[in-house]
Amino acid sequence: MKLFQSWKSYFYTLLLHPTKAMVWIKLNSNKNYCLPCVQIDQAVWLSNFSLIKKAIEKELEIAINILHYASFQVERKQKKIQGIYVLEPANLAPEIHDEFWCDRLLTLGCLDRRLKRLQSQIVPLINYAVNICELSAPEIDQLYKLAPYLQSLCCQLEDYNIPETLVHGDLHLHNVAFNEGEYLVFDWTDSCITHPFFDLFDLFFAAKGHSWWVYVQSLWKPNTLKHLRNTYLSQWLEYESAERLLEAWKLAKPLCALHHAVTYQYIMANLEPRSKH
Repeated sequence: MKLFQSWKSYFYTLLLHPTKAMVWIKLNSNKNYCLPCVQIDQAVWLSNFSLIKKAIEKELEIAINILHYASFQVERKQKKIQGIYVLEPANLAPEIHDEFWCDRLLTLGCLDRRLKRLQSQIVPLINYAVNICELSAPEIDQLYKLAPYLQSLCCQLEDYNIPETLVHGDLHLHNVAFNEGEYLVFDWTDSCITHPFFDLFDLFFAAKGHSWWVYVQSLWKPNTLKHLRNTYLSQWLEYESAERLLEAWKLAKPLCALHHAVTYQYIMANLEPRSKH
C-alpha cells in the first residue's frame, strides 16, 4: 500500500426496469456482464446523495432517482469505499398508475397485506395468539367473537376509493434521516402492500402512550394530533371527500392495530428457533 494512497469510492448501480423485473447491466472490457460502476477519486459517504446522483447520471447518461442503498462498506486500510445503490429512471411515464406499481412490487416478492388478504389472516392470527399466550377461556371466546367484526371493517374500508399502496410498516422518526435539505426514510424491513392509513400507527395510538413525545405534545397542544390527522388526510382529497376520509380514518384505526399484529406474527413465525425463547 502506498504511503500517501488517496481514497477511492466505487458505487455499483441497480437500475430497475420501469415495467419488468429486470436491472440494467453492461458489458465491461473483459467481455463480462456486470453492474454499472461509478468511481469517484475521494471518500464519499452514503448520505451524500447529491454527489453520488450527479456522478451516476454522468456515467449512465440518463436522469435517475436514488431509491435507497443496498450495501455500504468502508475499507479504511485500503482507503476504499464500496456501495450499491438502487435506482429508478426519472421522469417515468405518467400513464403508469398506482395499480401497476403495486402489481410490480408484488411480482418482485413484496408482501401482500391488502384488505382482502388481511381478512383471511384474522382467524390464523387468533389461533396463533391462543397457542402461544396464556389466555383464559373468556378471553379466547372474546377474540373469536371479534373475527366477524374485524372482517366486516375490512369490507367497509375497502368500499372507499383510497388506493392500496406500498407502506413502510415501521414508520417513525427514528427511521427518518434529514440531510442536505432532504428526508431519507430507511429500514423497509416490514414494508408491504396495504391500506396507506396503516402506516400512521403513531398518529392513531400516540395518546395511548405509544409515543411518549407525541403524547406530551398532545397535552401541551390539545389540537396537535387533530391537526396532523387533517393535514395528512388533505393529501387524499383527490380520491374522496373530507367527510368520507374521516369515516375511513375511523374504520382504519382498529385495522391498523390488526395489521401490525399480523406483521409481528409473521416476524415471530420466521425467527430461528433459538431466537424465539
